[in-house]
Amino acid sequence: MSRLRAVPANNEMIKFVTGRDLRKNQRRPTLEDLVDVEDVKRAGRLVAKVATQLNRNGADLGTKVDEVLKRTDDLFDKVEKSPARSAVARAAEPAQLMQDIAAIAKKVSNDYESVLSYPNTAKSVSQAVCISSESLPPKINISREWDIGSPMFHKK
Repeated sequence: MSRLRAVPANNEMIKFVTGRDLRKNQRRPTLEDLVDVEDVKRAGRLVAKVATQLNRNGADLGTKVDEVLKRTDDLFDKVEKSPARSAVARAAEPAQLMQDIAAIAKKVSNDYESVLSYPNTAKSVSQAVCISSESLPPKINISREWDIGSPMFHKK
């Protein structure tokens, strides 16, 4: 309210908004004259009450969110430790392996086609040797990892 008392207003504005003529009063009109003081006080008490409830509800909500997150983590842990989970992961291995093999086979084929398109010169042969020596060893290493790491390639 003190802020409203500090801002001056003119009589015409007060009369237009409220319908009251304050020229009879000796004091200078302020924005306080535009509001009902009791309504402002009631609104202030209501805001304080709502703020308290909001803080309380916010704390309760935070506790509930923490509980939900904990339960979610517990659920994820149970799913990760589930025997069915490892079976599902292994079931997808052959399909992923075939995709990896196809991707590498396509890369080797593209390199081969590229080398075939080179002119028959010493420089071209040198380029082909560089491409082969740079790209084939990593692919060979990957295929060895497949052979070692995948149960699909092990004989029973």
